[in-house]
Amino acid sequence: MSMLALLIISTITGATGEELGWRGFALPRLQMKMSALCASLVLGVIWTMWHLPMWFAGLGYEKIPFAAYAILVMSYTVIITWACNNSRGSMVIVTLFHLMMNVAMNILEVQAFFVYALLVLVITVLVVSLYGPSKLSKAAELPIDKDTGEWVN
Repeated sequence: MSMLALLIISTITGATGEELGWRGFALPRLQMKMSALCASLVLGVIWTMWHLPMWFAGLGYEKIPFAAYAILVMSYTVIITWACNNSRGSMVIVTLFHLMMNVAMNILEVQAFFVYALLVLVITVLVVSLYGPSKLSKAAELPIDKDTGEWVN
């Protein structure tokens, strides 16, 4: 399958659909109850478990240790929460972040995957350090409607 076809299919079926659920629906509601960092970690566990069947489907994921993948997804979830909170819940932005992760998972060899995962982890630590765990944003308040739990644009 060509890279272009993979990008199109991955965007339509995977990244877009998942992000509408993960960041469009679940994230703002979780952040109404807990810090952005805690909401990210809860969502990261759910997102990781969502992809667990890929290790048994013979798609090549089994060559990457699941623990390393879980750390990557947890880190990426924090970064995507930061992107979401600082883009007023933009599904385009978070879908592009998700798509970057999908492409990396499909083109990187195992050794390069570990370097990539470490880089994402370092970026995550920097984001939390610079923006703070409560909102992962410098905004006074997150753009979330307190009554509906939906993003306010």
